[in-house]
Amino acid sequence: MAEKLYLPTEELLEKCIALYTLFYENRHILKQAPKLHLSLEDVAKISSVEQYHLFRTDLRKVSLFLLGLPFHKPVQVSQMVQALQIHYKSGDFLYNFLLDYIKIEYEENQILLNETFMENKENQERWQKNISFKIKEKGFPVDADLLIKNYLTFASKNPSFARKILFSNPCYFAPLKTADEKGNILIKPKDTLKRNKALASFLKDLLLSSSKNT
Repeated sequence: MAEKLYLPTEELLEKCIALYTLFYENRHILKQAPKLHLSLEDVAKISSVEQYHLFRTDLRKVSLFLLGLPFHKPVQVSQMVQALQIHYKSGDFLYNFLLDYIKIEYEENQILLNETFMENKENQERWQKNISFKIKEKGFPVDADLLIKNYLTFASKNPSFARKILFSNPCYFAPLKTADEKGNILIKPKDTLKRNKALASFLKDLLLSSSKNT
């Protein structure tokens, strides 16, 4: 999965940059580790899939080197955890750095698993109905069917950007309903931003969770 090229969510990119910065600033004591090709200035300006791939490759090489694991072979998150426990103890200088990397790898894998699942047309309709049902079940005042339909249409053209919007501003795909058909107030206008944020958080947790079961 690490071979697939894509731009990550803003949150995941920030986590990767924070870890890369730690490695970069401590490269004087990591002399045997693989070279970091990008400066911190370059990393701060990542905007393309190709730049991100080079950046993540460097980050992965250094992390796996420090865990004593091969870079050119598939490595499972469980293997990383085992290697961390074998080679380091909690409190060691590199322990928390590498634990952060494992968490990043896990989160990224969950996102890619979810994307791979969505690409399977045979399961997409069932996935769409399930996510819509979950939104309705949770009671969010939004047209869940329209939201997911518009999201999938957008995602078919730009999956990375669509996912970024869904996890930050899902009401871009369908507005919140402030009142029902009878005119009864569902939410106050001043609470729409708060509800939009809550829906974004719910969808992110839901999609990452659903990808574990696919």
